[in-house]
Amino acid sequence: MRKYTALFLIFVAAFCHGQAIKQSKTTKFIGTSSAGLMTEKFRRDAMKPQKDGKISWATNFIYSFPPTLKIYREMQGYGILYIAAANPDSAGFPIRRMYLKNRTGITDLREIGEMKVKVTDPRIILAYGRFRIDYYYLIPYRIVQDSCQLFIRWSNSEEDLPITTFPLHQRLNFVDKAQSIESGDINPELLKLYLRHEFHVKL
Repeated sequence: MRKYTALFLIFVAAFCHGQAIKQSKTTKFIGTSSAGLMTEKFRRDAMKPQKDGKISWATNFIYSFPPTLKIYREMQGYGILYIAAANPDSAGFPIRRMYLKNRTGITDLREIGEMKVKVTDPRIILAYGRFRIDYYYLIPYRIVQDSCQLFIRWSNSEEDLPITTFPLHQRLNFVDKAQSIESGDINPELLKLYLRHEFHVKL
């Protein structure tokens, strides 16, 4: 089994005030979507020779963290992880669990949106199957600065599968490593602007 990941540290400049965020399970495209970039990544990977036959699942992801301390605090120390997940079996969806594991324990990631993506390229279908859902999670900056792994659990599996290992190689120079993640609510309008600016999707 193989899995493919794309890592980019990207920033957003949106900032505003409002009410507490409520979890959303749907998103929609706005203009040129980053989902299209994920499709291209899947397509390129599907064209590479596979040593061990058909891949049973695959993921690509990017993540974003705030560019200033002010926005970082408004985001309660979180960024957004965008992960495109492909699986040949529809029973694999929805993703049951996404979490970080380090020496001190496990941190489950909070889903804030998801979007089904139609797969039409025959090369992608052959390599990864015709089922794809893109997910958006809050990801804690402080935790990914320490040694930890990101795990996924599909609905049709009891096995937790590793996706990638942190820490990040780039750091936010305004964040004290010892600063804890706050537990307050995240501004919903800020989050909407964040998603629109970085990933071209709307909650």
